[in-house]
Amino acid sequence: IVKAERKLDLIFLAIVNIVDMRSHLFLAGGAERSLAFAAFEGPISEDGSIMDMGNRVSRKKEFVPPLTSATKNWAMPAPGSVETVAMDTTELYQDPLDP
Repeated sequence: IVKAERKLDLIFLAIVNIVDMRSHLFLAGGAERSLAFAAFEGPISEDGSIMDMGNRVSRKKEFVPPLTSATKNWAMPAPGSVETVAMDTTELYQDPLDP
């Protein structure tokens, strides 16, 4: 909804677990999947909505530079052109204090 309301081409949401030192990138669509894969080459869930970012936790050092670099040679992809892989999303952290 935010992407459409603000007329954005791309939008990302990164969830960083600083306790386990792991991150996941939530992807709003095919363009985000394509750019995220170009920047990070991480596994993307079968439904195409989550990329496992592994142990990247620093936005300034580990998120922004690869995205900036990837945009230099990146073009908006054709629909359906980004492959996904099976990924176990059950490992995503759930706060025991927040049911």
